[in-house]
Amino acid sequence: MSGATTPRPSAEDHFISLPNRLSDGGSLRLHYRDWRGEGPPLLLLHGLASGCRIWDMAAPHLARSFRVIALDSRGHGLSDKPGSYSFAEVVGDVVAFFFPERWYQRHERLVWTILLMGLVVLFVIAVWRIGFTAMSR
Repeated sequence: MSGATTPRPSAEDHFISLPNRLSDGGSLRLHYRDWRGEGPPLLLLHGLASGCRIWDMAAPHLARSFRVIALDSRGHGLSDKPGSYSFAEVVGDVVAFFFPERWYQRHERLVWTILLMGLVVLFVIAVWRIGFTAMSR
């Protein structure tokens, strides 16, 4: 055995300001990490009592096959803490962050990896997308 290891991609920290995401019409600043892997985007959503850094060990391995992005939801990690954290707001944040084709425009598929809170968010987004797709036909 050579003992050589494949280098792990390192993450870059970024912030994005999403307009009209606060009750007063203000912008919400969200933090995310990007491992810049190859392939379709893989959005990692953390659980209720954690943040995007929970994915730091797994993401470099996933980046071998995916463009890996881990998001700090509102009120978590380095993202803004506006004081209001309903699931409707969190779902809206994820939709505003991910669905303007910022991440998946070159790929037809999108992959999600989620923890418990992320599962609820994903379910609501899936229902929303199905309804949106059906209405636009």
